[in-house]
Amino acid sequence: MDDTTRDTLREALFTTSLDGIRATGESFPLGGFILVGAMIDMLAGLRYAPAKNGDRQQGTRYADFVHEYFPHRYRAEQLGPVLWRHLRCTALHNFSSTALALGDRQPGEHLSRIQGRIILNWSNTLEDYTDALGAYWAAMTTDPVLEANAEDRCKTYPPFTVRFYGRGVSFPVTFPMSFGGGASGYGS
Repeated sequence: MDDTTRDTLREALFTTSLDGIRATGESFPLGGFILVGAMIDMLAGLRYAPAKNGDRQQGTRYADFVHEYFPHRYRAEQLGPVLWRHLRCTALHNFSSTALALGDRQPGEHLSRIQGRIILNWSNTLEDYTDALGAYWAAMTTDPVLEANAEDRCKTYPPFTVRFYGRGVSFPVTFPMSFGGGASGYGS
C-alpha cells in the first residue's frame, strides 16, 4: 500500500469515523453504539477482504474480528456473534435488540448481564472499540497480507468520508481521493 492510500485510510478510520463516533456518543450514545456496530463490520471487511461480499460469511468475519482485536473477555464469552446479530444487524435493520441492554455512565456494569441481556456501557464500548481499531491498525501496518487485504477492500468498498463535492467531480471516484476545500462554485 502506498503512503497516500495508507494516509487516506488512516484519516477515514481515525479522523472521520472515530472522531465522529466520539462526538455522536457524547450527545447521543445510541447513535454511537450503532456507528460502532457498523464500523466493526467495515473493519472486518478490511481485515479479511473476502473475494465475494455476498458469501454469507460476513457474520463470521465480524465475530472473528471482535474475538481477535477486542479485549479477551469478548472472545472468552463468545460475544462476537452476539454483537454481529444484535449490535450490527437488528440494531441497523430493526432499531432494536433482544440480547443487549445499552447503558451510559455505568462503567461497572459493562459486559455484565441483566434479565438475560448483556449490558454494553457506552464509555467502555468506545474504549474497547478504540483499542481494537488501534490493534488492527498496528497489525495491518506491519503485516503485508493484512495490508494487501485492506488495500484490495478499499478498491471495492472505499470508506465513507465527508468532503466538499463541487461541480466537475465525476463518479465513481477511486480510493484514495481528495477534493479541494471551500464552498466557492457550489451550486453555481
